[in-house]
Amino acid sequence: MPDINDIELAFKASEGDLESFEELVSIYYKGILSVSYSVLLNNSDAQDCVQETFLKAYKNISKYN
Repeated sequence: MPDINDIELAFKASEGDLESFEELVSIYYKGILSVSYSVLLNNSDAQDCVQETFLKAYKNISKYN
């Protein structure tokens, strides 16, 4: 469950604060990579999956509420 700081960062990112989005990426990157690798069993594919995940999050962050 995200803590209040994550919620604040997501809200700020939804308002266009790029630094807040970058902080969210730094918080969740390793965890998402770990899950992706455990499913895909290929580091390159897992990194591509993480990149796609954050790209979709970035494109849709303005819809966050």
